[in-house]
Amino acid sequence: MIFSTKSAYSVEKKDIAFLEGGIHENVAFVNARKERSTGGNLFLEFEFEKNGAKLTHTEWEPNKRPEDTDDEFASKANNQVARILQIIGCFYEKEQLENYTFSQFDELYSWVKSLMDAVDKTKLLRLKVIYGATGYTSLPKYAKYTFIESMDIPTSESKIKQLGIDVFTRPEIGDKEPATATAANTFSTTANAIPVNSSLPF
Repeated sequence: MIFSTKSAYSVEKKDIAFLEGGIHENVAFVNARKERSTGGNLFLEFEFEKNGAKLTHTEWEPNKRPEDTDDEFASKANNQVARILQIIGCFYEKEQLENYTFSQFDELYSWVKSLMDAVDKTKLLRLKVIYGATGYTSLPKYAKYTFIESMDIPTSESKIKQLGIDVFTRPEIGDKEPATATAANTFSTTANAIPVNSSLPF
């Protein structure tokens, strides 16, 4: 026998529920992970959970592109550190975090992981979840606006607000037309143009 519906039903499902876009309260921090991708890129991952639904936010080591000036790359790196400080600042006082410098992102990420490994994971958070262009959820990528805070802050005093740039509804991701498609667009001006040497009477 090659195919069996009985055998197919024995396949264990591993569905994972994800936090949808929006502002969520009573979210728990679960874990911080520092790794390198199979391509060798360093990243720091934060995992959150509420009622079984998860959110994973990843910070990748910034790369300096050929067109980036030193100031542009420094700004990109500084914004990432500011985002990370928003997250860990929910568990630590500013005075505990403000006097550290690192020469490599590997050192920064190790420091962050060691801090997050030691936090009280029963402490609950309020956070903003947004959709990216590819339809996946994460914390926002900006640093200027508050996107995460302790639930110790009353909802009425929360600094987390929906901004015009925040996407709370999952974008429709349609199938891309194959690049090799050659069919003419029948609605285009070119496709419907009448040849110059046409023998039509008008």
